[in-house]
This record gives sequence, structure tokens and C-alpha cells, in this order.
Amino acid sequence: MRKTKNKSLIILIALTSFLTVCLSSCMEIFDDVDSQPTLHSSGNMLTENFKEKYYRLKHENPDPDDFADALSNAVIETVSDYKTTFKADTVLTTDQVKAVLRTVTDKAPDLFWINRYAVTSTSDSDTCHVSFYPLNDLTTEELMEMHDELEKAADEIIAEIPEDSDDYEKILFVHDYIVNNTDYDFDGAKAKERGLYHTAYGCLVDRKAVCLGYAEAFQYIMNKLSIESGVCTGEADSQSHAWNYVKVNGEYYWIDVTWDDPQSEDEEKESEIGIRHTYFLINNKMMFRGDRYVDDEYSDIIPECTCLDDNYYVKKDALFDEYSIEKIAELVSQDDGSRKLEMMFRDEYDYNQAKDCLFEGNEILLLDEYTELSDTINWACNDKMYELFVYY
Repeated sequence: MRKTKNKSLIILIALTSFLTVCLSSCMEIFDDVDSQPTLHSSGNMLTENFKEKYYRLKHENPDPDDFADALSNAVIETVSDYKTTFKADTVLTTDQVKAVLRTVTDKAPDLFWINRYAVTSTSDSDTCHVSFYPLNDLTTEELMEMHDELEKAADEIIAEIPEDSDDYEKILFVHDYIVNNTDYDFDGAKAKERGLYHTAYGCLVDRKAVCLGYAEAFQYIMNKLSIESGVCTGEADSQSHAWNYVKVNGEYYWIDVTWDDPQSEDEEKESEIGIRHTYFLINNKMMFRGDRYVDDEYSDIIPECTCLDDNYYVKKDALFDEYSIEKIAELVSQDDGSRKLEMMFRDEYDYNQAKDCLFEGNEILLLDEYTELSDTINWACNDKMYELFVYY
């Protein structure tokens, strides 16, 4: 028997989007400086391990990405020893230095302390020096201790992943862990200076970060898991933003851990929706729906993300081509006890039809034939991503 007479349908919240305001940090660039950093001794960037490849690239008019890759390895070796200055046996342009540091971010997000840098050279020299300025004037001893803390935090997360997990399950675990254990730093998002909230350390140790911190934390753990991924920066909803791409089963996907965080734009109000998977392994069409753009420096190097085989909703059989109350009933029958339905539609027409039928036409009450509904049914929607949540 259907128990519908006393049921009430209450709209909890109707969202046009679930977007958190994010502010990514850009390292400041100086053409020249009067004084050198005082943190550590300087070091030659070109160790024996990299000289051969470096000079081959230098004299063969190399591809810019190969050039950045070769130099980034040397930078990582230098900075990992907590040295702040290296010498390059060629004159580097600002764009080349930025490309190198972009590669360093992907390869070694644990080198979180790099803040500003300065490139110095003279007109009569075929060399230049790149000097790094540490974040918050941190000392060598402080950085070593903080690096240990960061590595320990990441290793503890990895240790919690079930041993038989495949790459999809590992990525899902890390995504959910970061969302559940990180507070979005609204003060950091408003700050004009780079801080720990922009770093993997802020996310995994302080557990408070902005989007770049979320992205670099995710990247750091993916590196440790030997899962190919990268950080991408750009603009979303007229705000600076950072997110990731990741490779699963031979295909590239976008993932935005920050925007799956349940916190809303209002720092005083926590979303009642709970953890989301809206941006978990999505394609270009879904990621760039609306006002989202990639920074020019990434436009030629980011992968094409066209697959949805390992998308969260595809794996849950909850990405619908059309509205059907029967298909939604199948989701109810598979409920794990959360009494929460998550579903997404491929196009706006079917999404709007679902909203109209379920909530205006009260077809949601038909689910009483498949499960015992509570007296109050709450629902929320994401008009940008064609996503519905139902709490019954």
C-alpha cells in the first residue's frame, strides 16, 4: 500500500551551482633583485646527471616542453636540497622559467615552499641565475620538519586505502578523504599573498586550503601512487581556480576536488548536501560547461578528456540519457542505507523534465512502492551540471 496521504514534499535548497570561491596563487616574477635570499647556500642547477641531456637540448633547438622537463629535474634536485639559487648555462626567459616551475609543480608538489623567484643575468654573459624566495621566510630546519610532516600525512592516507583497490578506487578514496578532512580557507581565498593554504602542506597537514592547495595535495598523493595526473590553473566563474587531470585505465579525465567539497560560497553555512562527486572523472564537455577557462600556459599541454567510462555516475548507473521513474527506482533498490539519491542527466532537457515530473508532478512519491519514504522528502539540484539529489 502506498503511504502518500501524509507525505510532504519540501524543497531543501535549489542551487544553480555548488561552486566554492577559489583563488589560485601565482608566483611573483622579478626581473632583477638587489639582494639574494638568505636561506641556504646556492647550488649549480646542472648536476652531472642532467648535463648531457641539458646540453643536447640546448644546442638542438629543443621542443619547449622537453626543455622544461629536462630543467625541471635539475631544479627539483637543487630545491630538494633546500638550496635557493641555481645557475643555468644559458639565458632563460621568464616564460621558460614559468614553464619549468609548472613542471616542477606536477612532479614535486611537496616542494611547497617555493614562493617568489628572480631571474638575473648580464648582457655580456651566456648564463643566468634563478633565485627562489621561501614562503613565510621559513628556515631550512623548519622546511625539513614540515616536509616530513607532509610526507607522513600523505603516507597515512595511502595506508588507509584497501590493498586490493584498483586505480579508480584509489582515486575515489583520496578524493573523498581530502574533501572530508579539509576546510576551505575563505580568508586565504581573499588574501593577496601566497600562503600555506595554497599548498599541499596546507591541505594535508593544516587541513585548511584554497583550490591550489587541494589540487597540489591530490597531485602529491597521485605521484606517490604512481598514477599519472597533473595540476591545471585557469578561471572559473570569474575567479582564479585550480584543478587536476588524471589518467585511469588509459584515458584522461578531469577532477575538481575543491568544487566537490560540501562547503558553499557562504563561509558561515555548510552545505547540507554532503560530499559530492559532480566533478569526479568528467570529460571536456562537462568540465567546460559554463564559465571556465584554462590559463594560456596550459592550453597546449593539457590532455583531451573525452571519455566517461570511469565517471562516478556512469559507474553507479546514475548518468541518465532520459528521465524514467523506473530507473530512479532501481537506484533506490541499490541504496546502501544512506537514504540519499544522486543522479545526473546528459542534457538539460531531460534534467528539467526530471525536476518537473519528480517535484512539481510529485512522481517522487511513487518511490514509496520501492522503499519506505520518510514524512519529509528533501531535494537539491545543480542546474549547471544537470544533477539531482534526493533525501528520503
